[in-house]
Amino acid sequence: MQSFYYEAVMYDGDTYCLEHVPKNLSEKEIMPVFADSEWDNYPYCGKCLRIFKYINLLTIYQKGEN
Repeated sequence: MQSFYYEAVMYDGDTYCLEHVPKNLSEKEIMPVFADSEWDNYPYCGKCLRIFKYINLLTIYQKGEN
């Protein structure tokens, strides 16, 4: 998968799939969730709850692990 690939965008602190992006927004108001982005948890669409697993998950080490 290419790093510029995306299926989701962020707007106003929420994530949306491309089908559920609020209408009448300019390109400057939304931000793509790119495939090479790193997240603590998988993002999901705020409207249909679709989970986006194409991103990179950060590994969080538990206390005491190397």
